[in-house]
Amino acid sequence: MVKRVAVNSLIVICSVILTLSGIELALRAFGDPDGDRHFLGYRLQPRHRIPVYHARIFLERYRENIDNATLVYDEALGWSYPPNANLEDGTFSTNSIGIRAQHEFTETPPADSLRVALFGDSFVADVDVNDDEAWALQLEVKLDQAGIRAEVMNFGVSGYGMGQAYLRWQELGYKYSPDIVIFGLQPENLNRNVNIFRTIYQPQGPFIFSKPRFILNGQDLSVVNNPTLTPEGLIAAYREFDSHPLAAYEFYYDSHHLVSQWWSESWLMVLLHDFLQKNVGEAEDYSPTSERFMLGKAIIDAFAAEVEAAGGSFLTIHLPLREHLRGYHEGRESPFGEFLEYVEGTYDYIPLEEYLGPEYIEQEYWGATHHYGPQINRVVADILATEITDCIRNATCALSRFRDMSEFEH
Repeated sequence: MVKRVAVNSLIVICSVILTLSGIELALRAFGDPDGDRHFLGYRLQPRHRIPVYHARIFLERYRENIDNATLVYDEALGWSYPPNANLEDGTFSTNSIGIRAQHEFTETPPADSLRVALFGDSFVADVDVNDDEAWALQLEVKLDQAGIRAEVMNFGVSGYGMGQAYLRWQELGYKYSPDIVIFGLQPENLNRNVNIFRTIYQPQGPFIFSKPRFILNGQDLSVVNNPTLTPEGLIAAYREFDSHPLAAYEFYYDSHHLVSQWWSESWLMVLLHDFLQKNVGEAEDYSPTSERFMLGKAIIDAFAAEVEAAGGSFLTIHLPLREHLRGYHEGRESPFGEFLEYVEGTYDYIPLEEYLGPEYIEQEYWGATHHYGPQINRVVADILATEITDCIRNATCALSRFRDMSEFEH
């Protein structure tokens, strides 16, 4: 009897070992040269190996098709739109300075027109609609209908963090002396602020370049990876990432990688770890003492201060993702609530979610890549046109370039 139990136990143990070994071999067989990628549709997080192979493939495709690239390498900003291009099957136009526009702008604003400049990510660039449907142009039309001569410049770029938007102001936007600067606040960008290598943060995303990253030294901002690594420099950095000086500033590597764990050589253990972490629901920290909060606050504060010092007015608008709009209407607390409260209490602020009813959660109002469709864009333009018109007529926004609104009113 004892012998039979022992034999059966040994069989069970061997079966378990063989099964686990088989799963481990299957993970490796169905993986790819980078490892830690996909198995039966499940993505293993890139916490153990940097995806050098995939990064190299993407970069090679970029070099081969650079004339048709939607985003191009930018030494100061990481990436930007190419100048004088017709992107997204001809629906997305850029002018000679690489901003979304169908015409040119003089550096000196027209004496009889208000100049408005927009900064932010793809929700400002408006990647899911054509040029005429984008809220930048819609805002210009709405202001004209309100009797205000205005031109709207759209400096938004897909994938930008708050820091990149601020740097785009410093590199380009301030030269055009806007009277009003509108910052499109998409709070997920708090994550992008602490990231340098987008291949680590979003391995499946289209942003293959590195980006500049602000860091806080006490109350002061400084920037690392500026100028940004060239495409060739990226591959070299990934190959020896542990020893690269920028690795210390990459939040999504430094805080999560598993190289130090004895079990991390097993793909099965990495899969189980990721599965458990996903089900535990490891919360991202956006509290006032977190790096995300403090860095985002410092960037917006610095951005607003520079705009105001240049004689412009600074306005923020919260541009919620679809999931956050759904959460708002379901009464769920926003993970970014404390950060949004700070911005609302400090600056002129528009919470777009308060103007979008629950019907706007439906897919028909959103584009193919989950950005705003034409109807939501019209709402954004209406709200901003009303806000700008009211602040001008009530003299609550500073317009240092004009004595009174008669100079740009028609």
